[in-house]
Amino acid sequence: MPRYDYYCSNEKCGTTFELFLPMSRVDEPTQKPCPSCNYKTILRKTAAPLIGDPVRMGVTKPPADFSKYVLGKIKQKHPNHSMGNTKINHARDI
Repeated sequence: MPRYDYYCSNEKCGTTFELFLPMSRVDEPTQKPCPSCNYKTILRKTAAPLIGDPVRMGVTKPPADFSKYVLGKIKQKHPNHSMGNTKINHARDI
């Protein structure tokens, strides 16, 4: 369930709070007065999304030779590309 951040638009109050709500109820808190000062305008903040812990989600570290494999594939497709050379016009050369 997503987490949403809200705040009171009253300059004197400025109370902030977060709620875990289904997407269908995201506007519900904005239709109620502030829980602290009873001001009528509650607004939703723009917040960064929560990202899960990859280890707890079962994602493991890639094998040691994985990056060599990936770089090898890139070099096969782009033999004239110098990895890390910032002077290359990437739009033209890649």
